[in-house]
Amino acid sequence: MLDNINKHVTNLISEQEQRCKAELTALQMQINPHFLYNTLSSIKYLAKQQRIDEVDETIHSLISILQNVIGTADEMTTVRDEIKNLGYFVYINQVRYGDGIKVNYQISEDCKEFMIPKLIIQPFIENSFFHGFAGLDSGTITVYINQYNGVLNIEIIDNGIGMECSDTVMGRKKYHFTGIGINNVDERIKLLYGDDFGIKIQSEVGIGTSILINLPSIQKNETHQT
Repeated sequence: MLDNINKHVTNLISEQEQRCKAELTALQMQINPHFLYNTLSSIKYLAKQQRIDEVDETIHSLISILQNVIGTADEMTTVRDEIKNLGYFVYINQVRYGDGIKVNYQISEDCKEFMIPKLIIQPFIENSFFHGFAGLDSGTITVYINQYNGVLNIEIIDNGIGMECSDTVMGRKKYHFTGIGINNVDERIKLLYGDDFGIKIQSEVGIGTSILINLPSIQKNETHQT
């Protein structure tokens, strides 16, 4: 009887792991087309403008992103590599929306080798470019990354137009973000690490928006149990 119980528990755990993996794969597949459509639109726009050098650089950036994101089965990456990959994404958006929107990074040195899910910062940067600075010619997005007491904190702050929501927690209150990538990030985090981790949004009209992403601090070669 004890053997049967152990076997049953083992099967349940295996099924749960497979279900979570399938859900994560589905969620990540939501982000990839969303990103690709926008990038290909940028390349189409540049081609119409006959900006050949920028077409070449944008295609190079896209290839670099795809190699990092879907060129490997790994769904995790280091902070260092994610920021490098984010640089390609920022370039693509600056080509599309203009280089008046600057992106700065303030990353604690001891956080650069922490492991994070791929593409958890990119949707918020995209949202700032597309919505946060709508109607504005210039602005600043700053990405802060630090860790405290085993929690990795990633904060994306822009000084754009802001929105009418305050201290918003993902999934608990309707907000004015668009695009499936935003909900995707919070769902992925909770699937990976549990409900203690996720995203909080604070925003004020005319001031800007702050996105706080909380994750467990996990070094390379470490594992995390939810």
